[in-house]
Amino acid sequence: MPMIAGGEVVFHSAPINYPQGGEGVRVHGHVPIISGAGVKLHNQHTGAGGFTFSELSWSVEQAQALLDEGKSIYLESGEYDLGTIGLSFTQPNTDFIGFGDVKLHYHGVGSAMTSNPGSTGEIAGVHLRGDSQFVGVGIEINGGGMRVRRFWCVLFREGIFFNNGQITRISEGRIIACDVGIRHGTEHAQNLIDVDTMLFRACRRSLVIPKAKCVRYSFCDFENAKEMAVWVSSLTGGAIQALSFHLCWFEANNTSMQAEDMSAEVEVVSQGGLHVRGMRFVDCYWSFGNELNSDRKSIFKLRIGSNDLPHIQFEGGLPEAADLLLNTDIVNI
Repeated sequence: MPMIAGGEVVFHSAPINYPQGGEGVRVHGHVPIISGAGVKLHNQHTGAGGFTFSELSWSVEQAQALLDEGKSIYLESGEYDLGTIGLSFTQPNTDFIGFGDVKLHYHGVGSAMTSNPGSTGEIAGVHLRGDSQFVGVGIEINGGGMRVRRFWCVLFREGIFFNNGQITRISEGRIIACDVGIRHGTEHAQNLIDVDTMLFRACRRSLVIPKAKCVRYSFCDFENAKEMAVWVSSLTGGAIQALSFHLCWFEANNTSMQAEDMSAEVEVVSQGGLHVRGMRFVDCYWSFGNELNSDRKSIFKLRIGSNDLPHIQFEGGLPEAADLLLNTDIVNI
């Protein structure tokens, strides 16, 4: 650990002198970065495992080359352009971390960031922005063991896409104004996924789950979706096994729907070969009842297929009977 006194930073017995008045020392690897009134180093190699970019020195091509070598990336406050290709993670123990207000703009139709098999580490402290056409994906989980936390995804087709999601944790994030907040795929495994402390707001649908096995959403706020907040269903087949929602909040969704649409804020209806087994809602909050929220477009909080109800458990927080619809006659796509 370094010792800091005035403008001198000392590692063991070897001092490195910087001008007086430096403040905000950050250390990555073995080289300090001084910001504030002192020295500000840009494009700075930070030891065997990392590299720091500033807004002025940023190069998406160079960043990708470093990631391919297994080097971690650190970003100072600023706005960064990811172009139309984005960044891909393939190596173990590789971090991508922003310090301060870090915005990354993506203009492509693929994924701004992709975690691939073999990758481990952390993506944190970044604000990912797509564009108003909703054509790209914020973060794609295509295998690997990357952890994603303290992030924003705004204006994407999907904020997060679990293409091949296994042993993955997503936490402390905000997904806002996307077409779909988080979508789980059907072609690959969707196992051992933990999503917690998340805000979903003003997406068309916050969460689409056609396939899941041991997947948990906890401390999540689902609000102001244009359609249903959570859609657990599939027209192409799938399976839900051990899917749970813990201490989640569902409020003021279906903002573009009308009461006659008979759409619920959360829909769990088997169709097209989908099988729901072992689904749980634990201490979830379902907002106010119909009589207390006259401007709510959705007249039901939860719609469950008649054949699915025996396989769903509620522990504290079952919606009132007037908010619960049981049928399989109406299908919302």
